[in-house]
Amino acid sequence: MSDDTNTQQGDAQQGDTQQGDTQQGDTQQGDTQQGDTQQGNAQQGNAQQGDTQQGDTQSVDPYADLKVDLPDNMVLDEEGLGEFKALAAKHGIAPEAAQALMDLYADRVDGWAADAQARADAWADETRADPEIGGAKLEEALKAAGQARAKFGSKELDALLDTTGVGNHPAVVKFFVAIGRAISEDSIETGAARGKGPLDAAKILYPNLN
Repeated sequence: MSDDTNTQQGDAQQGDTQQGDTQQGDTQQGDTQQGDTQQGNAQQGNAQQGDTQQGDTQSVDPYADLKVDLPDNMVLDEEGLGEFKALAAKHGIAPEAAQALMDLYADRVDGWAADAQARADAWADETRADPEIGGAKLEEALKAAGQARAKFGSKELDALLDTTGVGNHPAVVKFFVAIGRAISEDSIETGAARGKGPLDAAKILYPNLN
């Protein structure tokens, strides 16, 4: 056999070997790509599952059972409560801790309401004992004050004086007494909506002082 024949045979064998290596490499590359695809699909599935679970979690309001016990004459500020819930969620405050904070707030509001009532009652006592309009003079003074408020006042003014308790303050009562005494009783027109007469107006406008 000649050297040329041996060389050609060797080249053929080398070519077969390279072709085999190439096919094996292609197979391995295919396996790798298939593995990457499967892994990508698995990751995508996990991500979708995570998004679903996160969506389920976000749809549940952890502060839905939050309660605020306020005095009967006070109305809950729903907008303010919503802002508190958002703030609690932002800072990761547990629902139990949020409820404790709201209980503290409600206790403070109760205290403020009690203080306001006590202050109004104290003013009423001062008015009853006042040497100028209290004691035996109280009925006549309240009659004059009722006339003034019935003629020159309004429902808004009555609400302001009554809800704040300022209407019981001796200085405020004296102010209306002075107006009532300064005007002629014959010119007073209380009207059906404001009372049937001066004395009735006094009883309505100053129920705590009669």
